[in-house]
Amino acid sequence: MDAPAHNPWLRTPGFVIGCALLALGCLVTTMSTYSSEHYVAAWPKLLTVAIVVIALVVAAFSLPRRDVAPDTRPAPGPWVVLAAALAAGVLFFLTNWLPVWLGVTAMVVALAGIAAAIIVWSRRAGWGARHRLAVAAGGLITYAWHSFTMHPLMGGGPVVTPVSHAVLAAAALAMLWFETRSLRRSQRAAPVSGPAEATIAA
Repeated sequence: MDAPAHNPWLRTPGFVIGCALLALGCLVTTMSTYSSEHYVAAWPKLLTVAIVVIALVVAAFSLPRRDVAPDTRPAPGPWVVLAAALAAGVLFFLTNWLPVWLGVTAMVVALAGIAAAIIVWSRRAGWGARHRLAVAAGGLITYAWHSFTMHPLMGGGPVVTPVSHAVLAAAALAMLWFETRSLRRSQRAAPVSGPAEATIAA
C-alpha cells in the first residue's frame, strides 16, 4: 500500500520545470535581498557553500543503499511524530531571538535531532503513510506560524501583511486537510491481506 510513496513524483519535463522555477526563485530572492541590504557574501564563503552542496548531492546519488535489519519495536503514533516535528521547528526558529552562535547551535540541534528521530522511527514496525504525513505537516505548520513573526522586505502594511500571513496559514491547513482526507480514502480502499498490512493501515 505504501509503495507509491517511494515512486518518483515527477517525470523528466516536470523535474526540469521544477529546477527552473527553483533557480528563478533563487535569482529573485537574491536580487530583492541585495536591493534592500546591498550585501553579497565574500567569494570564499560562496565557494565553500557551493562545494558542500555539490558534495551532498553527489553523496545522495552515489552512496549505496544499505539493507538495515528491521526493528520489531512499534513506531510511535503519528501525533507523536507531529509533535516532535513541531518542537524541532520551534527550536530551529529560536535563532531569530538568540545570539548568532547560540541560534546556529539551536538550528543544528533541531535538524540533527529530527533527522535522527525519523531515521530510527521509520525502521520500526508500523511506520507508514500517516507518519510521513505527520513529518510533512510539522514542517508546513512550522512555516505557517513562523510567517506571522516575519516582515516583508518590500511593501506590506498594517492590513496587507497580516492578511497575507493568514492566507498562507489557511492554505497550509487546507492542503493538510485535503491530503488527510485522500490518505484516509486510500487506506479504506486498500485491501488488507495480512497482519503486516493491517498494522500499517491501523
